[in-house]
Amino acid sequence: MIIRVVLPAYNEAESLKSLLPTLIKSLAEGGKKFHIYVVDDGSSDNTAGQVKEISSNTVTLIRHVRNLGLPEAINSGLRRALKDSGEDDIIVTMDADNSHLPGLISRMVRLMEEGHDVVISSRFIGGARVRGVPFTRRILSLGASLLFRLLFPIQGVKDYTCGYRAYRVSLLKRAVEKFGNNFINQKGFSCMVDILLKLREFDPIVTEVPMILRYDLKPGKSKMDIGKTIMETLVLILRTVLGIRQGQSLIRIIWFLLIAVFLASRVYNLEGLPLFSDEAYAVARAWELKNTGELLGMVKYTTQPIFIWILSLFQLLPFNDVVNGRLASGIAGLGAALILAKLAGKWIGLRAGIAAFILMTVLPFSVFYDRTILFESTTLFFMSLSLIFPLATGLAILTKQTGWLILPLVIVFGRGSFGKRLVKVVISVFGVAVVWSLAVGGPGSIAETILGKTTAPISAAADFKSNFLRSKLWLGDYLTWPVILMSIFGGAAALIEAFRQKKITPLLAITAWTLGIFLFVTKTAVIFYPRYLYPIVLGVVLLAAKGWFEFGKRLGIIGWILVGLLILVPGTAISGRIILTPESANIPREDRFQFFEDWTGGVGSKGLADEIAKINSERQINVYLEEENSYFITLKSDSRLKNVIVETAGWLVDPLTEVPKEVLSDGKTSMFVRNRHPDIPQDWPVELVLEVPKTDSRSVYLYRIIK
Repeated sequence: MIIRVVLPAYNEAESLKSLLPTLIKSLAEGGKKFHIYVVDDGSSDNTAGQVKEISSNTVTLIRHVRNLGLPEAINSGLRRALKDSGEDDIIVTMDADNSHLPGLISRMVRLMEEGHDVVISSRFIGGARVRGVPFTRRILSLGASLLFRLLFPIQGVKDYTCGYRAYRVSLLKRAVEKFGNNFINQKGFSCMVDILLKLREFDPIVTEVPMILRYDLKPGKSKMDIGKTIMETLVLILRTVLGIRQGQSLIRIIWFLLIAVFLASRVYNLEGLPLFSDEAYAVARAWELKNTGELLGMVKYTTQPIFIWILSLFQLLPFNDVVNGRLASGIAGLGAALILAKLAGKWIGLRAGIAAFILMTVLPFSVFYDRTILFESTTLFFMSLSLIFPLATGLAILTKQTGWLILPLVIVFGRGSFGKRLVKVVISVFGVAVVWSLAVGGPGSIAETILGKTTAPISAAADFKSNFLRSKLWLGDYLTWPVILMSIFGGAAALIEAFRQKKITPLLAITAWTLGIFLFVTKTAVIFYPRYLYPIVLGVVLLAAKGWFEFGKRLGIIGWILVGLLILVPGTAISGRIILTPESANIPREDRFQFFEDWTGGVGSKGLADEIAKINSERQINVYLEEENSYFITLKSDSRLKNVIVETAGWLVDPLTEVPKEVLSDGKTSMFVRNRHPDIPQDWPVELVLEVPKTDSRSVYLYRIIK
């Protein structure tokens, strides 16, 4: 047996100076034969020269003429090592930046000799230690671990992204033989996850050893682009979920096109919709989390902190913070659409899975909220996920109060036996209670925090008739009547099917749950907005897919397409306007009022930013606002205003008295935005710079303070 170590290296001359001698010494002391392959991936420093200085026949240098990236470096090293290897050999991959300690190899090899096929150096098991890793990187790694364990569980694996691993040569050869040139075809750092997911198909015996990650020993900065890695990981998840590889069937090409259309509908013209004050609040909390790192601190603002946690991660993307936040909802919407498609395919048929995804793509309800920084899309994602993984119920609850509504459906008809589901739900809810308890200081404060501060007011005395009539109008706009009628037909078909089978089917449970949630919300909501009904999208989509599927069974593929056109065209037309010209889209009156007409809307943000940018080009200025509202967030997120000091000011909150003396005497150019309560005292030393109308009776104002 020979231990073959692959070291991908890009500009690692300084690291290799100490790593190579240490690695050779450690391997030699282990008493086994070894060989090291250093892949110089087009380095511009003395990486190759550093390797050549090691006068040893146990080190091979592989050179790339130009930098091809980690996947190609790993690919070159593995293929050369496999070419030289016997069936009993072991291949180890590790970083060349000095953060992976060579002493762990002997322990990994012992586990391989005991019968394991893959041994992973893990950051997420007992005994692991991490030094020098930035907080954001730790959160990202932990999030990736939880996500991949949830979506692609492999027994014995918690760390999917670490590249410090030992592989049995016979396993790698089988994988290379099956996948050929596509064995490593994922871009960027996510290629290590791709390798592991492909090896999963061979049911390997995998274990982990606790890792000591010494980031503080790296002589240079990390080469990982965090935003790019996040996007590459999301692409990998989609490819793996759908099983898409080169040369695959037409159905997978169709899925690619559907996903592309979905993503385009969620990312195009994201700044066309004015920022709503609740969106601004969420962004402000994400900023606070990013600055403080206090995960549980978010509970003092909202007992449902998951969405804020996710937003803070999406702020790492290379766009402005409004776009980043709305992308978070779009990705959550895509996740929900894929899960509902999976459930429809399982419970109804393959064609119903496609129908469910198309419905989620074009429904105005999902299109609108997937393009906002509101909690709805993420909550629906976790509610849908709970039907596959009951433990995710707690995540739905920790995202928004409406997450509780999924509990009865998960208990009655989630994945697994009733007993196991119940245990998992109890564990999940207990986890929620633990988070709340840790955050608010003890179990005794939970009820006060949940019921007294954040729960939307509900009462059995709510005006059911008024709520019901408004719901009809809202759902007619957001779901469209053809889809509503198709879901009613699907529910009737599910009822007949359950009666014939003499059992409670998943779709019968979905039918009862959807109707129950609609009646519960309309009966109990004291304050009522369209988004409170968003959870029923889960049931409406599945039942409409069922109805559409039943028509297809009777009318054939052509009939299926024609019926699809009839039910989709109205929603597609509304969704198109939401995307292209949201100010003229046919959305419910209440949402139009909040987003466009009332003080809560950010209409005029661009005009204000343009004017401030023009003045700022002449001299530096301060801009004050009443609160962390839509204008505050959009101005702070505008790349043109990076050197403008934008801050909230208590003296702009009613009742107004006077402009503080320190503001009048600081010698700076100062301005303020007046939105919620536009009137100001007549004796204030100010001049109006810009007025942007929202409606005939409401405007937002920009004033300059005269000094």
